Amino acid sequence: METLKAIASRSSVRKYKKDQVSKEVLDQVLEAGKAAPVGMALYDDLMIKVIQNEEYLKRLNKGASVIFNREDASIFYDSPTAIIVCSKPSKFNLEQNNAACVLENMILAATDLGLGTVFIRSVVALLSKDATLLNELKLPEGFMPIAAMAIGYPDANTPIEPIKHEIKVEWM
Repeated sequence: METLKAIASRSSVRKYKKDQVSKEVLDQVLEAGKAAPVGMALYDDLMIKVIQNEEYLKRLNKGASVIFNREDASIFYDSPTAIIVCSKPSKFNLEQNNAACVLENMILAATDLGLGTVFIRSVVALLSKDATLLNELKLPEGFMPIAAMAIGYPDANTPIEPIKHEIKVEWM
């Protein structure tokens, strides 16, 4: 798939097959993330956490149900894999921007590889309120979760139609 086609066909997927994404496929997605532009070249201040542990994902869902007061909460939409981008705090406040660039590269690569994804920010709120779940991530000292994505094979019964969005453009 060409880059512009991947961009145009990307959509948020909120229903996944149970089939696990292979390490070989995920490695391609992760390489795309590592190729992202990072402000001030702070690559050492970033880390990517790949979660395929079904029990931990279930505990995240349970925590999300409590935090967001929704019994059916599935923070990663029952995807078999979640990816969390973590960062050390930056004196330039670049954590959000850098994580977004890394995630967007991975989202586009995943689209190109026939995977579905959705950008998830609410996991940060969950982990900030549940020290047990945060500690289970075993992040190196100084790192904190910034943003995440669900990734997996889209459920065949859920049609994925990219929505053409309009954003106002002004020229000067």
